Amino acid sequence: MITHGNLAANGTALHQAWGFGPDDVLLHALPVFHIHGLFVACHCVLLNGTGMLFIPKFDVATVRRLLPRATVMMGVPTFYTRLLADPGFGREDCRHMRLFTSGSAPLLEQTFEAFEQRTGHTILERYGMTETGMNTSNPLHGERLAGTVGLPLPGVSVRITDDDDQPPPDPDPNDPCAGEEGCSCEQVFGQLGSEEGHPDGDFAPCRYNLLRMHSTLGLGQAQATAGLHGKRAN
Repeated sequence: MITHGNLAANGTALHQAWGFGPDDVLLHALPVFHIHGLFVACHCVLLNGTGMLFIPKFDVATVRRLLPRATVMMGVPTFYTRLLADPGFGREDCRHMRLFTSGSAPLLEQTFEAFEQRTGHTILERYGMTETGMNTSNPLHGERLAGTVGLPLPGVSVRITDDDDQPPPDPDPNDPCAGEEGCSCEQVFGQLGSEEGHPDGDFAPCRYNLLRMHSTLGLGQAQATAGLHGKRAN
């Protein structure tokens, strides 16, 4: 069961990681029967104490009309492909925007690159699950890699295992390793403000998503960033 403490821990981590400030306004076009629209988007705004432009469903014309009044939009890949399909959409629509995020499905590298070319904005892709909240994110400041969902959020540890719960080989940039995710974090095991946190070394298996680890170089040392690879069939 996801508790209020779990949700608060994840909301606080996202609010900080994505740099929400007093001037931010969220354009919300996501469905609210899903964690993305109900918790990820709304909690960042509630914790920030600022405004939200809440529309009942995604519509290209409505989104284009409201974008100049917003600074942040959280979307799914189809939001961005539909915007790009409108030849009139471009930099002028996004002149006041600070951040576009994408989740709930893998964002194609072609969409990532086309959106950057059209608008000057690089979409921030992140990854999570209803069972855990958000686990990883590309950086707010720094390079966002197309086809990846970034590094673990503050307070989150992620490991990749095979079907036998064994770690795959070390990430190789020429042969990324695929596996299933396990997550260990306050938003799964601990309560916000609790000193107990999660059990040391204890990971909750997340058996529905296959991740692929990509080796990257950052801050003078090798790091591994995750890319959403697909869904496990149960």
